[in-house]
Amino acid sequence: MAGGEPALAEAATEVAQAQVVAAQAALRAAERLYDVGGASATRREFNFDRHWRNARTLVSHNPIAHKARVVGDYLLNAEPPPLTGFF
Repeated sequence: MAGGEPALAEAATEVAQAQVVAAQAALRAAERLYDVGGASATRREFNFDRHWRNARTLVSHNPIAHKARVVGDYLLNAEPPPLTGFF
């Protein structure tokens, strides 16, 4: 990597780490709505399903497992992340 690319790699992996944590937290929070609310949390009038659906959509459109693998490879092996729009 030349020039400012090491800083870019560092920033990319930090952002990816935050995305992994945020995605996991969002899914857990949405699932907890159902754990706490029980069957009544599924009532249409509350519209709680949108939180879980939004979290699932975000995670399915954002390759969280790939990001976690790339971050791990960077932290353990100093392998820089791909600097493309897909990461």
